[in-house]
Amino acid sequence: MRPSDSITLCFGSEGMASPSTPQGKLIASLMAALAEFERDLTRERIRSGMAAAKAKGQVFGRRPGQRPKSDRLAPKVRELGINKNTVGAIVARSLT
Repeated sequence: MRPSDSITLCFGSEGMASPSTPQGKLIASLMAALAEFERDLTRERIRSGMAAAKAKGQVFGRRPGQRPKSDRLAPKVRELGINKNTVGAIVARSLT
């Protein structure tokens, strides 16, 4: 963001302080801090849940066989030494 750019915050109710005043800046800072705190708590709960699931033997990610065409063609592409992006570009050109 360039210094000349600005963002305007409009509070929905008239009873709240304007963000251009010190009180409004305080309210906006508190709201931002609480949102960041809640996001950190959520991230922590997700990570602990994933760790517990992994400890129980849960496997994450896509299972083999869910991409039959890709799984079938990948060894051939590796043999040729071609990058997957190159293959994608070739396929895209052939479709147009």
